[in-house]
Amino acid sequence: MLTVNNESPPPDSLGERIFDLRQKNGLSLEQLSRQLGVRARTLKNWETDRSEPRINKLVALAGLLGVAPTYLIAREGYGGSADTGIPAGPSSDIQAVAGLRRQLDELESKHKQSLKLIRQMRKQIQDL
Repeated sequence: MLTVNNESPPPDSLGERIFDLRQKNGLSLEQLSRQLGVRARTLKNWETDRSEPRINKLVALAGLLGVAPTYLIAREGYGGSADTGIPAGPSSDIQAVAGLRRQLDELESKHKQSLKLIRQMRKQIQDL
């Protein structure tokens, strides 16, 4: 009997692992780059293996993505089955922090939009 596996193989390069985990964590390129304190273009270069992060950014990246730094580097120390794509490594605290950061980013974006609307309304009032 032939069994078809619908799961894709685990990513092979550092960039592929970063991209895959960013997608699985529901983070946009902009969100993750902002959380890391790097430009989106820099993160994109990491994901496409055009460059590699320095060790301090690699450790921060692993924390934000919920995996061990060794998983990003060599796909070791993941803590779960590489076939499932579900990190069982670092504690759920890291995932909770990543979730809170995403919520904070969303609130910050909404706050900026609200401030823009307030300024527009003040200008309209002044013009009347």
